[in-house]
Amino acid sequence: MAKHKHDKESHFIPSPFRVVTSYENAFIKAWNDNLASAVADVLKYTAKATADAIKNGVDLQKAVDDDINKAHNVGDVHPNGRWVWTEYAPGKYDWRSKKKSNAKSTADPWEIRPEVKNLKSAKECCDWLVKSGAVTRFSDISIVETEAARAICSVIYNLHVRFKSKPIKVVAAKLKPGISMQANGATIEINAQLFKKFDPKRYYKKSHEDYVKQYKDNIDILKSKIKRREGQLQEDGIDQSRIDYLNAKIAKYKDSIKTYQEKIDTCPCWTNEYQDSVAADIAMHEFGHVLNAQCSGGCRFFRVNGGKRTAQYNKMAKVLNDKRNEVFNQYIKDKKYLSEYSTTKPAEFFAESFVAYVHKDKRLPKYVKDFFDDYFSKTEPLI
Repeated sequence: MAKHKHDKESHFIPSPFRVVTSYENAFIKAWNDNLASAVADVLKYTAKATADAIKNGVDLQKAVDDDINKAHNVGDVHPNGRWVWTEYAPGKYDWRSKKKSNAKSTADPWEIRPEVKNLKSAKECCDWLVKSGAVTRFSDISIVETEAARAICSVIYNLHVRFKSKPIKVVAAKLKPGISMQANGATIEINAQLFKKFDPKRYYKKSHEDYVKQYKDNIDILKSKIKRREGQLQEDGIDQSRIDYLNAKIAKYKDSIKTYQEKIDTCPCWTNEYQDSVAADIAMHEFGHVLNAQCSGGCRFFRVNGGKRTAQYNKMAKVLNDKRNEVFNQYIKDKKYLSEYSTTKPAEFFAESFVAYVHKDKRLPKYVKDFFDDYFSKTEPLI
């Protein structure tokens, strides 16, 4: 830039204006004072570092580098979650991309994460989950009891990371009394009334102990009815039509007893939760539906295509969905059930078995485990 005839001198940043104002002069003075102070601080630090290095017999450059690197510890994760502070060479530090570890994690997927243990409300838990990228900003579970919210948020995040699911919306909603949660490929809805004051011990007892007791009570009632009908058969003057009616009732009661006893013998519970992780396992069941939908369109109310999948992938997804149904039929035939709910239809079989798969439950038949291994090795979640 050519100097104007009114310019007195060149500034650190050349001014495009023709007049050097008093404001510019004040700025230059402040700039020079600050620069002098900064240089003085650097000289003081250099002198101190040099003196310490000579006194302690250490390399000056290493001492300076060590001071700089005290800002981070090796292993610190950057706020973006993708970088880690690394000593990439002896005495050399920088942010590096996190490497995938093959080491087995000591934490189980259903355990409450350290980041959420001290959060004081369900809203804080949900906000953390939104920031983590596991759920969308439209999520809201503020009405949920805090401890349950911690468990639900932890397991959703853990499974999101493990299976690379796409973000979903998680909300508390008014659901029918018999429904704890429901889900598709884009949403998990939590029964607001049930989880407003969630009691995991009561839920577990109702799903497991009371479930068995109910069938036993029904058997006792039917046995009493059979005894009464058999007594009626001994009455004097009873005609043949009455005898046929009473015998038909007795046969029906006996069939029902057989059915109830089979439920007790083959189904240990109504739904498959574990005593120490009930809230997490309920959410895990729903997350199974989410993955079944995102990976292969396995839930009837969610379609995986939408132009985002290749025809080859969709063909493979259909094969996997058909395989799921075949495995379900084999499971029904074998009568070694995880829960009664798992016997109702293929979608619920997938979700119930998914809980056992994540828990590495030995009751899960090997052919079901093998199916899940194959399923998740071939699929990729997508909305």
